Amino acid sequence: MKNNRNKKMKSIKASVVRMSEDDFRTALEETLTSELCKDIVEDDWDRFYEIIFEDLESFCNERGENPWEVLRSFWYGEDLDTESDPANPMREYARFNSYGNVETTDYPEDIYYSNHLDEIIDYIVEKVEYKEFPDEIQEIIDQYLNFGDMED
Repeated sequence: MKNNRNKKMKSIKASVVRMSEDDFRTALEETLTSELCKDIVEDDWDRFYEIIFEDLESFCNERGENPWEVLRSFWYGEDLDTESDPANPMREYARFNSYGNVETTDYPEDIYYSNHLDEIIDYIVEKVEYKEFPDEIQEIIDQYLNFGDMED
């Protein structure tokens, strides 16, 4: 009887496949949505300050620049929703690009998802043991960490 139990345990252990980092990244990519990306980005301003959007009113009010510079940065900027120039001051959100020009959108979560997904996944992988993430992502993290703990 004991022999059968040992065979079953070995069979169960053999059927458990450890999740590799590549599989972990793939699972994250399949689970992340634009809303989850937005939550993660907005939760760590220090890390994502270069890509984060602010609501347009705050964006404009916090700039101590002269009005000409603000107008110039809109004129040479881009509306990401229509992929056209100039930036649209009627959008809800804005940020500066690497050239100091304004990018505007009504859907920052879509921009984070489509343009920064790899960066967000890298961030999750780096912080996997140190930070709590939204439930959907935390389930994958828990799976990944628990599989790593299973030893013969």
